[in-house]
Amino acid sequence: MTKSIFLNFFISLLFINCKPKVVEDYPKYEKTINTTEYKIKNKGDFSLKIPKTWKEIEVNGIDSDVMVFVNSLNDTITSDYGWYSNSLNDENLPTVYTKNEYNALSENDKNNLKESEYIIIEDYNNFDYNSITKSIYKIYKIDNRKAKVVMPKTSGNGITGVYFEKLYKVRGNFMNLNLYGYNVNKETEEEILNVISTIKFKK
Repeated sequence: MTKSIFLNFFISLLFINCKPKVVEDYPKYEKTINTTEYKIKNKGDFSLKIPKTWKEIEVNGIDSDVMVFVNSLNDTITSDYGWYSNSLNDENLPTVYTKNEYNALSENDKNNLKESEYIIIEDYNNFDYNSITKSIYKIYKIDNRKAKVVMPKTSGNGITGVYFEKLYKVRGNFMNLNLYGYNVNKETEEEILNVISTIKFKK
């Protein structure tokens, strides 16, 4: 397993195995958007409220239920409910080496590394993976379900969204749900965060 694959695998486990001492309820974001301007979107296993200004684009998902919306700022918001829904981890992260791991590389391997594609740390125990991502996440409780809420460190540069893991079992596999936007305007970030607070599950 290569270092970059291991890093991505490890980061995905952060959500799967995360057991925070206290999982707090997700805060409401209704200060910026009047709920009377929402419309209810009912799906088979869940529902949510979206701004009436969001226009839905018809798409056909493969082995999943996909929704795509475009808002008044021309930002795209996507939702995927299925077995393989994106867990909203940052992609193209630099490879992480400890000093010992880096020193163990051959000179040829070191020469082939681009400076922007790797970092060297003291050890993994004291390393914060949020320090190399565009987005950060926090675990909340939404409608009594554990949710990974993702927000960009810098507005407009990164992921804004939510990911629910292992909601319901369908044909032997668990269904996951996400709702997110990439590099969207600050106003759209607020809309997405607001919509997240309205998600309700039917089982």
